[in-house]
Amino acid sequence: MTPDQLIQVLKGLNVWKRGTQRAPHKALLILQALGSLNRGDDRLQPYTEIEGRLTDLLIRFGPPRRTPHPEAPFTRLEAELWEIPGVEPEQRRGLKVGDLRQRKGGFPESVSSLLKSDSALVARAANLLLRAEFEDSYHDAILEAVGLTLPDDGSEPHLVNRLPRDPRFRNEVIKAYSYRCAVCGYGARLSNDVLGLEAAHILWHAKGGPDEVPNGLALCAIHHIALDRGGISLDDDLKLLVASELHGYDEVNPQFLDFEGVRIRPPRKDADAPDPKFLRWHRQEVFRDKHP
Repeated sequence: MTPDQLIQVLKGLNVWKRGTQRAPHKALLILQALGSLNRGDDRLQPYTEIEGRLTDLLIRFGPPRRTPHPEAPFTRLEAELWEIPGVEPEQRRGLKVGDLRQRKGGFPESVSSLLKSDSALVARAANLLLRAEFEDSYHDAILEAVGLTLPDDGSEPHLVNRLPRDPRFRNEVIKAYSYRCAVCGYGARLSNDVLGLEAAHILWHAKGGPDEVPNGLALCAIHHIALDRGGISLDDDLKLLVASELHGYDEVNPQFLDFEGVRIRPPRKDADAPDPKFLRWHRQEVFRDKHP
């Protein structure tokens, strides 16, 4: 397998799809395996070790689900990328969790050798997976969690099936919200530029969310991260929802809990208000507490 062939296989991953529901299981397994390779671990790892680490990744970075199902990508990842010794590809889906706990899995020797010899390829593969499945605010946390540091070669892989971001989106969203955070009202400026105020996608750009104001919120950096990571969301009446798992020290009350149940600052025009279909997606696929 050549580097370009590997990238094409990654671009063509057969990912479970149902509308815009999130399914980053395969991407997280591959990222975990890249981190393992980067540390010099054995090529084939026991499922019992992969299971615990992947479960943690799915809980932290996957969609809010009752059961994480780390066994799914272990048995369903394409045979070109994943080897389970002693099990033919067509037999994998029939394996029960108890069977998996007696087995190992990992990159095939050809893929492992290719990646070990080409750190830039590891970076291309990791960037591709991250950009295909996650908003930018997730990337550093995921890389840290899998133990992967990427070299900065100044290039980024071209991803198919991902529209480029519209550079006007940020300005249009921030202007629609009168240059203030929709949650807390923050609106500092440095000369003529806003400082620390960002345009957040409600339905992630990585999942096909449009660069349109009704899919955006003007948020300060802390509330943008909280929205992306599922710490906060909005109900259809634009009242702030705060995840029960969000906790901390003195900053939590004034930054989050004091705004819980409070309607956000709306945009100047009703037509720019968040679209309920995007809000429903966020509550279902990102928010850490289930909400109708």
